[in-house]
Amino acid sequence: MSPSRPETVQLSRTGGCLLLLLVNLIIFIMLLYGLEFYLGLTAPDLPPAPSEVTNRFRFREREFVVPKPPGVCRIMVLGDSFTWGKGVPVEARYTTRLEALLNGAYPAKNFEVLNFGFPGAPTTRERDSLRDYKDRVEPDLIILGFVLNDPQPKSQNYSPERERFEETISRPLAGWLEEVEEWRLERTADLVRNALDSFAVNTGLVPPWQEALQRVYELDSTEWVQFEQALRDIKTMSDELHLPQPIFAILNQGAYTDRPTDYNQPDEELELYLRWYRQAEETAAPLGFYPINFERELAAQLTGEPMAVSVLDGHPSARVHSIYAQKLFDEIGEVYIQGEKLCGDGG
Repeated sequence: MSPSRPETVQLSRTGGCLLLLLVNLIIFIMLLYGLEFYLGLTAPDLPPAPSEVTNRFRFREREFVVPKPPGVCRIMVLGDSFTWGKGVPVEARYTTRLEALLNGAYPAKNFEVLNFGFPGAPTTRERDSLRDYKDRVEPDLIILGFVLNDPQPKSQNYSPERERFEETISRPLAGWLEEVEEWRLERTADLVRNALDSFAVNTGLVPPWQEALQRVYELDSTEWVQFEQALRDIKTMSDELHLPQPIFAILNQGAYTDRPTDYNQPDEELELYLRWYRQAEETAAPLGFYPINFERELAAQLTGEPMAVSVLDGHPSARVHSIYAQKLFDEIGEVYIQGEKLCGDGG
């Protein structure tokens, strides 16, 4: 038998390499989709998207009449995604529940509780929303829903260290991860993002989100100074409209998504939250706000139940929204309506 020609041997080797690469590629793709399938089995489903109601002002709220009709008593609620109601339907939000409670208890009045929550909005943006819409809304009372990351105008976990890490590592990978999501590998892409974040935190490249947010709560931080100024501006606008004392509603949340948060016996994580809440309350009260928190109610009513929408979403559950609404109703009734500070004589 004649020896093989060199060109034939080279072609055979090239074909073998290509075949090996193809087989490895197929195995890799199968592993990716196998991982996605496994994550789908082990991770709970995301909560269904809440029903969207977007008015002409692009808020998740029904349309309302401008100018305000006679006899209508309007409460304007400012806030972020907690107030917007991420993870719960419109009818389960504390603003919708509050309106139903008020109209049920005071049928001689006509209450409208209008939700001006905006996902991701810091207090500075909520102040701007009041400035932009107060003349059209003509509110009779303002409620500011406060969440612990509201003094931070950037992301909750923002830090200069994280910004540098994202510039050098995360952002170059962002395009590839978006392509992975287009292959219907959303959970796998999230897993990679979370792994990158955990790597950055565990290696000390970026601080944990708690440490990053604590910097904002330093009294001389730029963010805290801006937060205080936003509160002053909101109170000034409320006074200019000749309204009663605005409410500073501290929307207490759970510290965990996968297990209950015990407000009766706060652990280290919850103690940190409570310290932030109390600092905000002690700032708002002297500026002229009426502060309301829900610590006692959560301790009494949610001892064994997670407060989050789901394991994957830390926003408050419909049950927590109900607790918010009930206490706001009680306080508004006792302090504002019975005290004849709000919409007297039928509005």
